[in-house]
Amino acid sequence: MLDCDILILMDSVYLTPPAARRFEALSLSLPSACGLLLGHKRAHTSIVEDVLPTGKDLLSDPSVYDSLTRIYEDGIVGFFAAPSNEEFFQSLLCPTAFGKIVISFEPGRNTDPVLTHHMISFNGDFYLEPVSIEGP
Repeated sequence: MLDCDILILMDSVYLTPPAARRFEALSLSLPSACGLLLGHKRAHTSIVEDVLPTGKDLLSDPSVYDSLTRIYEDGIVGFFAAPSNEEFFQSLLCPTAFGKIVISFEPGRNTDPVLTHHMISFNGDFYLEPVSIEGP
């Protein structure tokens, strides 16, 4: 018999080339950028097709997030920060963001950029669960 007390979603992320370029451009042009990951889900994979910079306090004003959800419908697959922003990530640990992907982008000076990728999960408390990523 399965123990169904904890719901764990095993996801992976596919970052399309245009979204990867946009991440890189944002990290070069803005000292700090946060926002939405736009795309769609296919089976257990979130496909990130674009990013939309929105600001650090996206979920602190529910009317803004509700409006963006109405505009993009099911197209919001997660959130991003470039560079990594712990305060922003902590603000995402809530029911509204459950099951969404979180990506941080650390630009490399003379190396390739570093991406970290998680999904917002819940097991009594909200936490960031590592997920795999594919793409450029």
